[in-house]
Amino acid sequence: MEPRLSVIILAVKNVEQSTAFYQALGFPIDEQHNDVTFFKLSGIKLAVLDRTFLERDSGVALNKEGYSPFNACHMVSSKNEVDHVTGEALKAGATIVRPAKIAIWGGYSGFFKDPDNNLWEIGYEQGWVDGATS
Repeated sequence: MEPRLSVIILAVKNVEQSTAFYQALGFPIDEQHNDVTFFKLSGIKLAVLDRTFLERDSGVALNKEGYSPFNACHMVSSKNEVDHVTGEALKAGATIVRPAKIAIWGGYSGFFKDPDNNLWEIGYEQGWVDGATS
């Protein structure tokens, strides 16, 4: 595995409000869809994603009070690499919370928690071959 962080995903209550907030701070929108806005940063993307969408996609109920959940996303260059990295994470002590499959957003991804319960997504989507660019 080539260690890299491709996307920081913030699970938010209101995507429109969060999009406006980050735009006001000067974050340039890279892409926007119903449940998510991606901001292109230097070498990485920041996404604000509807909290209920992340719960459905990962299969993990998120704490709703006193904690702002997010997940780290590591994009790779193929579906096989998603499976490989997810397998390596499992061997290293991760807990698989959603095995890799076609994701509800159209790509292919799986989710695991590290030993401290931090949520990671390993994903593939054509056009994200080098990670944070599309």
